[in-house]
Amino acid sequence: MDGLNTYCFALLEQERFTAYRQIADRCLFVAGVSVIDIAHGWPLSVWEDRGAEFYGLAARHRQAQSTELSTTLQAPSDHFAFALKPLTLLFSYYLGFLRDRLPGV
Repeated sequence: MDGLNTYCFALLEQERFTAYRQIADRCLFVAGVSVIDIAHGWPLSVWEDRGAEFYGLAARHRQAQSTELSTTLQAPSDHFAFALKPLTLLFSYYLGFLRDRLPGV
């Protein structure tokens, strides 16, 4: 998480939109499948908070406003737990059998 933050804020402002979205998407994925939160020492709530934060940053970015993506990106920022539900359901239903076989799960 620290490396993602460092990378993102080292970019020029006009280049951050894609990084914001990618970081938010990764946080959503990690929180949804709960694979590496224990392995890397970050509690699940940190991934959720950071994901919501980065979706919000992406929604407020100039590029999101010019491409009319602000509303789409603001929704998972405001309702991150709701955005997790489909991913969690898919993981537990279709890949839950792997939970015992994956390290750090």
